[in-house]
Amino acid sequence: MKWGYGLAVVLIGGVILTSLSFAKTVVEPQFAVALAQENVNTIAEQITVMIDGPGDEEQSKGSGVIIGREGNIYYVLTNRHVVEKDGDYQVQTIDRTRYLVNYRQIQKLPGLDLAVVQFTSNQNYRVAKLGDSEKVSRRQKIYVVGYATPGVVFTARQFIPAEGIILDRISVSKDGYVLVYALNVIQPGMSGGPVLDEQGQLIGINGLAEPDVRTGRTDLIAGIPSNTFRNWQAAIVPVTTQSATVTSTTSPTTSSRFYCGMSNGQPATLLSSIRGITPLIIWEKPDLISGLSPEQRCEEISARFQRFYDSGSLRYLTTGTVGNQPVLCAVSEINTPCSLSNVLIPLSPGTDAKSVLKKFIDLNIGLSAGLISL
Repeated sequence: MKWGYGLAVVLIGGVILTSLSFAKTVVEPQFAVALAQENVNTIAEQITVMIDGPGDEEQSKGSGVIIGREGNIYYVLTNRHVVEKDGDYQVQTIDRTRYLVNYRQIQKLPGLDLAVVQFTSNQNYRVAKLGDSEKVSRRQKIYVVGYATPGVVFTARQFIPAEGIILDRISVSKDGYVLVYALNVIQPGMSGGPVLDEQGQLIGINGLAEPDVRTGRTDLIAGIPSNTFRNWQAAIVPVTTQSATVTSTTSPTTSSRFYCGMSNGQPATLLSSIRGITPLIIWEKPDLISGLSPEQRCEEISARFQRFYDSGSLRYLTTGTVGNQPVLCAVSEINTPCSLSNVLIPLSPGTDAKSVLKKFIDLNIGLSAGLISL
């Protein structure tokens, strides 16, 4: 648990367009009937992992929640401050199996106290179901769990199930902490653990405690809403939104996110993620300048997506003209102009490149559920 700083501070950071995903966020439907407390705690224990970092420092001991799976790769959402220190980390699952974490694969979300950790296993572990944190209301009952750090009595880390109520939502926050709540128990080491609603759905990540300076009690605790992660998920683990039947023409691996496949019988640029396969672009027309067929355009542009992604250049999209042809370009810095070296998608003559870019933006932030056809 991260202790110490006040809640009424300004959220740091921002982004124009992260282009690692253009998928609309889908919110799981909320169920009207609450589960019994025992059932919620059972779900919580199955989806929560213990995280141990380098050395015996308390800051490197936390918790996390399994939020996705792709093949034998599992993805765990936790607090950034839990995995801040460089070194070896281990994740322990419900069956007490420990998995080594490659620190270079830890993805930290800018401006948020969130990070995604991955581990590899052939075992079947339960994945958390994301709820809609926008529907959270005051006085709503919640469940928060995690693994406490060792103490005087318990020398091993213990799984702690806590319950409480939502007190408020704050509009101005630091590091994404918006949900404020009270719990019947809170311990160091529970940072990164899930905040669940009465249906056992993930509505937040626990991580910040504010002790009362007069009494010493920890009456105010804060978490980051799950929808905040959804909004940034484009940069880490894109959400599949399309229900179209998709078949691969190649065999994507966990390191190959963009590739050419088929969507409803048409060549399509696909994005592979822990949530499945998302069609991004349907290729319908040949390129009149290069003479490439829709299938060839699919292969060529999908490979460009992957190449720019691997090089770290797929951060922002911009428009321009190269060789009198309208183009969409991938750039790593804002205000970088289009050039022959950063062209992502050559467009047909007369195409309004800005309108194509807007379609990508709308798809990215969830304003459009349709695919982009080129």
